[in-house]
Amino acid sequence: MSKPLETVQKLWSYCLYCPICDDTSREIVVSAGPEDFFKLVFFKKEDHILNIQCVYKKKFVVTYNVDCLNNTFKVCGNDPNSDKIYCYFNMQSVCRQCNASHTTSSDLELNWTNNSIYRIGVEREGVYLLSTKDKYHISMVYENSTMLISKCFKDEDGQIIDDNRICILPLVDLDFSEPRKTAHRIKTMLVFS
Repeated sequence: MSKPLETVQKLWSYCLYCPICDDTSREIVVSAGPEDFFKLVFFKKEDHILNIQCVYKKKFVVTYNVDCLNNTFKVCGNDPNSDKIYCYFNMQSVCRQCNASHTTSSDLELNWTNNSIYRIGVEREGVYLLSTKDKYHISMVYENSTMLISKCFKDEDGQIIDDNRICILPLVDLDFSEPRKTAHRIKTMLVFS
């Protein structure tokens, strides 16, 4: 189970927002699948419409026009069955400003009965908390309600090294707008785990 969101528009906004920068600074990439059958050609979002063009089975062009506000889609393509092809989309985002946060959405699936999109949500989210004395890499895994936490260190060159000794904890809501408070909370959770 992912962290559910009501609309594709809310998912898009969630993926854009970086909790470290407190800004819509994350870059979104859309993928299509199943990968054995679909190759993404391009995606473009204008206002609340997300256009996704794919090549199906290496020969048919299929374009999905997603209305992100009402979770519906229209499809056009040069395959006579393009309106019945099983397909899903997902989004990944990374903040290029701080390089310290990222998200992965669930697979957004298409319901051909009413041309709607379902399973809208965030599957996984990661944050590097680096502005505090104790540095952490936190991965929130919404599908099983856990957090994977590991300490981070700076090497002699100033590079961040993740020690990869992961502690698995129950998922809790963390406020990254107050990094020192969040780092203290994480340290306390680690001590008592």
